[in-house]
Amino acid sequence: MKERNIFAKISLYGRSIWQIIASRLRPKNGIEDILN
Repeated sequence: MKERNIFAKISLYGRSIWQIIASRLRPKNGIEDILN
């Protein structure tokens, strides 16, 4: 059970990191869409 909790925490941190990366990439994609 403890190992599962650790993996759950890692998955939560991973999701937050991907959300930050996606939020940084979204403005660039938005600018490209405007230029097109």
